[in-house]
Amino acid sequence: APRAAMAQPSSGRSSPEEEGGPDLFSDEEAVGGLLKSLISTKGIQAAWRRTAERLQVAEGRLRALEEGRHRLDEEFVKVQAWQDVIRHDHQLQRLTVGVEELEDKVASLTTKTAENDQKVEEGLQRTALFEEWRGAAGAAPPGR
Repeated sequence: APRAAMAQPSSGRSSPEEEGGPDLFSDEEAVGGLLKSLISTKGIQAAWRRTAERLQVAEGRLRALEEGRHRLDEEFVKVQAWQDVIRHDHQLQRLTVGVEELEDKVASLTTKTAENDQKVEEGLQRTALFEEWRGAAGAAPPGR
């Protein structure tokens, strides 16, 4: 008997018979009934209900986000459109500077043209006086 006790190592647990209780797993019908009693559809139904509620909340949030995305397309300027506006604004500024430079040149030329017109008029008056004097006097101009 001491050898038999030595040959089987002790697991530290006692069997149900040793504790004085019946072995529930010895009868297959009892085990099946026990397992069926442990499995309740109420728990599964409650879990599915919670999952369905979460799914409804997620779908509601998804709809709200999709509506927000559609509003973004309508309410906000797209990056490409904004870049086009900036590019056109820079082109407009360059052209405006070019037009201002041309206006300055035209103003300068207008002033010079007015000065030249005055000088031409003075020259014409002198020429007319010279021709008058020459034709009337038939002599050399004064100062010679």
